[in-house]
Amino acid sequence: MSQTHNCPKCGSQLRKLSAHIARLETENAKARKRAATLGNELNHLGGGFVASSERHIFHRHTCYWAQFLINSPNLREYSSHQEAIDAGYKPCKTCCA
Repeated sequence: MSQTHNCPKCGSQLRKLSAHIARLETENAKARKRAATLGNELNHLGGGFVASSERHIFHRHTCYWAQFLINSPNLREYSSHQEAIDAGYKPCKTCCA
């Protein structure tokens, strides 16, 4: 990742800038990895999920679209994100279940 940067006017190497950019690239990679980990943890928190037997999308209980399923005879409930995935459902794009 680290490469030497040159001054656009004189062409001399900018070593301090290169080292600083390399440190920022490393910090950025670590931050992105941590954000992905935290995102996965949020997606898999409990609280239950609902789905319809007629559609292949599941929702959090708090999702706008979940309210249409609550009194439906087609209601399916799942206790975890992974359980809904294993049952063949896809996460809702609105609530990011």
